[in-house]
Amino acid sequence: MSGVEATGGSGQGVREKVEVIVEILEEHCGSYEDLNGLLEAQEEFLQENDLDGLRRVLAAQDEILARVATSEQRRHSAHLHLVEMSGGRHRDLRDIIAHFDLPGEMASRAGRAEARLRDLTSDIRQLNESNGRLVEQALHYVNYSLEAIRELALDAGTYRDGDRGNGPPSMLMDKRV
Repeated sequence: MSGVEATGGSGQGVREKVEVIVEILEEHCGSYEDLNGLLEAQEEFLQENDLDGLRRVLAAQDEILARVATSEQRRHSAHLHLVEMSGGRHRDLRDIIAHFDLPGEMASRAGRAEARLRDLTSDIRQLNESNGRLVEQALHYVNYSLEAIRELALDAGTYRDGDRGNGPPSMLMDKRV
């Protein structure tokens, strides 16, 4: 590998770029673990109908996702630069590490982080599906309740001019109130 390849032509060496990527992947693991915990709390809040708790969890999730999105942009940019430096021949991080003959520990760290991220995203996907089912159940309950209220209003609504049962109800509520 030439000196230009070793430094990437931009002053930052391949090793440093790979190190940044691996550190970002490890940060993502921590963020996804936090997100996983929040999704478990979200499930509890959904089951308990705790809207305040749910709002807090959703705000914390938004913060984590914003942080991950920002670091993912950095990771993606560094990764694209490494792909270019390899002449476009290598897209996988482990292939890039092998291409530039970097220490095996970097490949091991990257592999551990990638495997952990796969496991965490699987867990997160399952929790999201479970929480989605809980939200669907809650929506069905709300729709059922609204329909029951509507039926009651039609059966015992306010009628015009004391005319009981000889026409449709004029309104659910008295506008004068």
